[in-house]
Amino acid sequence: MARIRSLALNILRANGVQNVSLALYANAVSFDQLLALGTS
Repeated sequence: MARIRSLALNILRANGVQNVSLALYANAVSFDQLLALGTS
């Protein structure tokens, strides 16, 4: 699970997210949104 969290954090940071806590909460509700960030 730690590797998945790390991957999610790296994707968010690569997309310029400033508030990681808020972004994690928003993406926890919609995992599809996080996957879309990873493919863009």
